[in-house]
Amino acid sequence: SKKLFSTLIFTLIQVLFSTKIIIFNTMATSIVKIYNSRYNEWAEGVRVSLGFNGIVNLGSTADFLTDANGTAVIEHSATGNCTVYVNGRKVEQFYAPGSLTITI
Repeated sequence: SKKLFSTLIFTLIQVLFSTKIIIFNTMATSIVKIYNSRYNEWAEGVRVSLGFNGIVNLGSTADFLTDANGTAVIEHSATGNCTVYVNGRKVEQFYAPGSLTITI
């Protein structure tokens, strides 16, 4: 019947649309390096996060710790302008995904 056919088409479109979202919903990665000017070395164990305040991209990432080379690899689903937080303090504006070096 026509109603069954239209219901089937509608369901098929929903499945295709939701599959597209799943396939293309990948995480972006940003690299933030932290340099400690007081000790003249890369800072290990520093908490780094990104905060997004756009209309579509709203929220913040979890904290990511820097490694022995001062590098934090931050995975995030949002992209665009964001604020970088270092040990909970607002430090700099940034466009993510990308890379940035901050001196503390």
